Amino acid sequence: MEQNNVKKSQNFAQIGHDNFLKYPFSQNSKRIRFHGKRIEKELVYFKIKDLVNEGVTSTNELASRLGKSTRQTRRYLKKMARFRMVKLDQKSGRLLKEGINYRKISQDKFVQIPEIAKWVDDCIARQVAPGTLKQYVSSIKYIFGTIRANPKNVISSKGTAIEFWTKFIVEYRKQNPSRGTHNLRVSYRNFLASYEIVFPTRMGKMYGLSSAHDNYGAYAGVCLDGSITEEIGDLMLKAKDIETYTWWRIGLRTAARSRAIAKMTWDHIYFDEKNDDGTESFKLEQHETKDPRGHWFLGENGEWKTKYPPLDLKKLLLEWKSHAVDSRFLWFEDGGSDAQNRKNADRVKRMMIKRLKSYYEQVSSKVDHRTREYMMKRPTHLMRHTLAQQMKDAGLTNEEIADSFGWKTSQIVSTWYTKTSEKKKKELSLRCAKVLF
Repeated sequence: MEQNNVKKSQNFAQIGHDNFLKYPFSQNSKRIRFHGKRIEKELVYFKIKDLVNEGVTSTNELASRLGKSTRQTRRYLKKMARFRMVKLDQKSGRLLKEGINYRKISQDKFVQIPEIAKWVDDCIARQVAPGTLKQYVSSIKYIFGTIRANPKNVISSKGTAIEFWTKFIVEYRKQNPSRGTHNLRVSYRNFLASYEIVFPTRMGKMYGLSSAHDNYGAYAGVCLDGSITEEIGDLMLKAKDIETYTWWRIGLRTAARSRAIAKMTWDHIYFDEKNDDGTESFKLEQHETKDPRGHWFLGENGEWKTKYPPLDLKKLLLEWKSHAVDSRFLWFEDGGSDAQNRKNADRVKRMMIKRLKSYYEQVSSKVDHRTREYMMKRPTHLMRHTLAQQMKDAGLTNEEIADSFGWKTSQIVSTWYTKTSEKKKKELSLRCAKVLF
């Protein structure tokens, strides 16, 4: 037995014997075949943990990397969960990603560079969301990795910062001629702002450092007409998919983003609301994290948007409540913590996006090219565009549409979401013809 333990210690030397001792593995380890060699099964657990830390969380992808079947990989994951090496979703049994937090970001070696560390600290002080900050850091790391330079030299002056960016963008275009640069531009501007290097709008455009989105306005006006929305709804009802149908109708009636819909709770739906004249009314509140206003919900800063949807949605929500799980959330059981409920909401969001795409595919041949492209790229966001365009066609002003959605400015209505319809253009032409000499 002692000889076996010595042999085992030697085999685990490659991953660190101290790491092995953290987990209560059995002394009688089973040896399995792994990439042509027979090794202790626990070594595979550590390999899986390394892959998870790299961001590989799909069971199929893990199985492919390990050279094992999906069923066998699931058994490994269940065993690892007992040893608390990974976390699995209690309901689905799927692997959960570890939450992104500021401490984890600060431990990155790249972030240890003094100039980068100061910028990251500034972002944390401004309450930039951990997920957003991680994307910023990833972009800045890529920029400095492409054009190797000392951040201290880059921030020495505005001219140096522009020169560095020019070198980077030339090299980037050589490698990626058709890819956008929005995330890189936003991250780089954010980094420079920590050192009081900012660009007026025109100067930013001149040097390719505008904060405008790559597809700014490209999908303005994409929407589904009444016949298509009715057909999609009928497909859902025919499949008896009341869950997706309810999600779909909420999106069409409130224009909320997918995460706001996924996190909805029954206590923020007011079924007994009345109008001033005593007639029946209805309102609900949705938490949008893209507008941080000090309204904390599930551990995230955002803003509660109040909506007054038509009464047909009230009837549908009451029907869904009779089918839904007995929980304060519309789509999932309460996980007992903000972190778990955020994960549950993300899981529901991904599931709904996948379902929406399957229904969209069945009607994709009946819409124009831009709408077909957007409906597969942003399935839930398409409902936001659809409602905005329908309101525009009905004669509502940009200000009225923005107020209805709770948007901070009406400019985005015409530049991002809507455009003047052909019917409206014809009406305007006829009016102009009557007043022209």
